[in-house]
Amino acid sequence: MERNLSDREVKILERLDSRFSDALIPLLDIINIYCKDKKYHRRVIEGRRSENEQWKKWWQGREMQKDSTIRIVGRVVTRAQPKDSAHCSGLACDVWLCNDTVDPKTKLYLMLPGSHRAWR
Repeated sequence: MERNLSDREVKILERLDSRFSDALIPLLDIINIYCKDKKYHRRVIEGRRSENEQWKKWWQGREMQKDSTIRIVGRVVTRAQPKDSAHCSGLACDVWLCNDTVDPKTKLYLMLPGSHRAWR
């Protein structure tokens, strides 16, 4: 079966715990089969993260207040701090469905939001 993994995706998968990536690859194959005749395709966009990278993700949408409390100020992208994140141990990756349409300004595929019917 043709895997259709980009060089970037291969590098992401190589950094994952091998037990996880070995289990993930058949799932990616199933997603490829599902998407074959659709107007979108899958992309592995992120895998193992350093503790610092995870903290950056955790702070997205949050802000420290003067009284040391944390306030939600935008879209929170993760609830997992580094000690709780499977990304930090190489046991998680983010897979997105991308629209086959390329944005003319950025030359990138348009990402489908989590509310897209394909994720329901």
